[in-house]
Amino acid sequence: TAEAAAEEAAANASRAGATQELSNAAASGQHDKAARLALKLNHPHALLVAVKAMIANGAIGCAQLESLAATVKGVALLRFVCAIKAWNSNARFCDPAQRCLAALLRHRSLRELSGVKGVKDHVASLKAYTTRHFARAGRLVRGTYLLDVALAGMGVLLDDEEKSAPAPSAPPRRLLAEMARNWDSGRDDSVPMVGALGAPAKQAAALPALRTRGGDDEDDFDLGHFSEDDDDDGGGGGGG
Repeated sequence: TAEAAAEEAAANASRAGATQELSNAAASGQHDKAARLALKLNHPHALLVAVKAMIANGAIGCAQLESLAATVKGVALLRFVCAIKAWNSNARFCDPAQRCLAALLRHRSLRELSGVKGVKDHVASLKAYTTRHFARAGRLVRGTYLLDVALAGMGVLLDDEEKSAPAPSAPPRRLLAEMARNWDSGRDDSVPMVGALGAPAKQAAALPALRTRGGDDEDDFDLGHFSEDDDDDGGGGGGG
């Protein structure tokens, strides 16, 4: 009894020392060491904190995560898989779970993973939740397409080609403004018309001047200066 109590006290002291070492590693930014100590002590939450800190640390943290997945062995490997399964069942933690699972599958063969006792019991859960996460991600991606269409319809969103296109040239001169300038200048009775694309169009014929005949009615006008070709329809009607 005394021997068992002494062994238990030694184990508790060792555990307390490892826990303190884990806290010091996490506080000093040694996330790789903190993750290994968390696996040793079977602290899934401390392991999650260390993994999320690695992911947030950019390329250096990702390299540490790859090293962890490649070197963890035995009971620690089983605990790692169990932690991944627990995180993967929650949408809030599916990102670190999927990153750790991908790192494991990159560095460990299926034969090696299936040889670890207890890993096969977690495969079905990992597959089911992973399929669900990817289906949700696919729906979100398709939703962004609809958002792009809506923004483009409102003129808010521009394509890369539209952003890189050169600025449009100055608009062509307006027809009415050109007519007004030519009219005020008194250069000619005809108005040079400008097409919509800026190309000069065919000039319009000068308008005939109407002169009164001096009769009793103010509405009587002298139309004799019109050519017979211009009044073919009227002349034919009068002859009839």
